[in-house]
Amino acid sequence: MLRRLFADQRGNAAVEFAFILPVFLMIFLGIFEFAGYMWVRNTVQFGTEEAARFAMANTDATTAQVANAARAKMTTLDAASLSVDVQRVVDDGTTFVVVSATYTRPGGFLSGLFPTDLTTATGRARAPLVQ
Repeated sequence: MLRRLFADQRGNAAVEFAFILPVFLMIFLGIFEFAGYMWVRNTVQFGTEEAARFAMANTDATTAQVANAARAKMTTLDAASLSVDVQRVVDDGTTFVVVSATYTRPGGFLSGLFPTDLTTATGRARAPLVQ
């Protein structure tokens, strides 16, 4: 009886599929989770770089105007979860504008499984202000 049970091949594919499906789904959904994070992170970085360029072209712009320029480039993100900081720093006689932004996105369904934090995306750009 046991010999006949172990020799029976019916249902083999279903059992193998049941073992492989969770692993495949984790990899597949992880790709989407990581891609979403990278899109947000690149958007934040792009916004800070564009705001630094705006400050370079408009050296008399206030920090609020530079911050608004950064936010204008990140309109696809939730404004309530976005913080933008603009500072003017003097280094060796040259004034630089430093634009930093942080966006906290909602935790995804797989965020806890990655070895890095996929909920906070940051961007930073530094540009000289030449009169």
